[in-house]
Amino acid sequence: MSEPRPAKVERPAPSLAPGSDGIWISAATLSHLPTAGAAWERLRADAKADPGSADVADQDSGHDVATLAAALVCARTQSPELCDKARAAVVSAIGTERGGRWLAVGRNLTAYVISADVMGLRADGEPESAGTRVETWIRSFETERLSDNNTGKPTPFIPFASGSNASAQEGAAYAAVAAYLGDRAALERAWDAFRTYVCDPSAPDRERIDLHRGVEAGWAHDDRHPCAVNPAGAAKQIPPGRPGAGQVLPVGGAIINDMARGGDLAWPPGATQYPWVGLEGLVPAAVILHRAGYPAFAVADRAVLRAVGYLRDLQLSTGSGTWFQERRSNEIIQLVNVAYETRFPVDLPAGAGRTVGYTDWTHATWDAGPAG
Repeated sequence: MSEPRPAKVERPAPSLAPGSDGIWISAATLSHLPTAGAAWERLRADAKADPGSADVADQDSGHDVATLAAALVCARTQSPELCDKARAAVVSAIGTERGGRWLAVGRNLTAYVISADVMGLRADGEPESAGTRVETWIRSFETERLSDNNTGKPTPFIPFASGSNASAQEGAAYAAVAAYLGDRAALERAWDAFRTYVCDPSAPDRERIDLHRGVEAGWAHDDRHPCAVNPAGAAKQIPPGRPGAGQVLPVGGAIINDMARGGDLAWPPGATQYPWVGLEGLVPAAVILHRAGYPAFAVADRAVLRAVGYLRDLQLSTGSGTWFQERRSNEIIQLVNVAYETRFPVDLPAGAGRTVGYTDWTHATWDAGPAG
């Protein structure tokens, strides 16, 4: 099996200039996006559809990304009907996180925060206005305590606390909250946690990241100094008694806890889709952090690119489509392809994803506005 070598990776990082005008996309760029074509038609159809009921505590809720569709069309067209619908949808999510786990917040909150941002829903001095209520709700997550995903005990909001997919999604939601509020201390915390996750050797492990699952399954590049995303060039020998015993496998870019969900280090690895679930958090977090001024796509030898490249390489090496399926996480692959000018297979239009969506419309190219 060869080290992942996706097409065209010459650029060290995206050439956009980060800033503060929009946590996901600048208003100026959004106002000039096309209102024709397959990506737009998919977005508009989803914006007009019934989103169901908001339930942030439901990890399988799709209301959040449906709301994002309406919010994006609202911001682009100023349609009174869709703007009213999108604002009401965000407001309806307030408080529905109660009784849930942080896992569900990680999957659901990011799209609501982006929706609020693109529509300008912010505190306006009127206590009962939609903007004030929404900003107050988003701010409440900085002090909220919800059930830990494993123990059920009340815990605060922590970004990238483990190497598992849920924690990456929580990292994206945490970064979205911090960026929306302009909370530089929270953004610094999110950035440090992101750097720890992707194996930046200079990162302070402020969250004491939990990587025991990946270590115990043999996926860590170094059991004594593990990372959620293995560093570039990492390789491991398969222990005796496992399929492929004695082979030395390249594991650079492997998300170790999520690979462990398929089983112990072996060849071929046990099939699992969990690395893609993790990327549904890691990649949106990278976009948000990049726009806030952090080199998230360049850090740790372009760890985001390597994590996707590792899965593509597994597909090519094993001949199994399990590792890089059509229609799986296309909104994420689109972001990576645009950020790094790669050509990973992607089935467009992207449509709705688990945490974000419609990225072939919002990010057909990098945002050319003042924030990038």
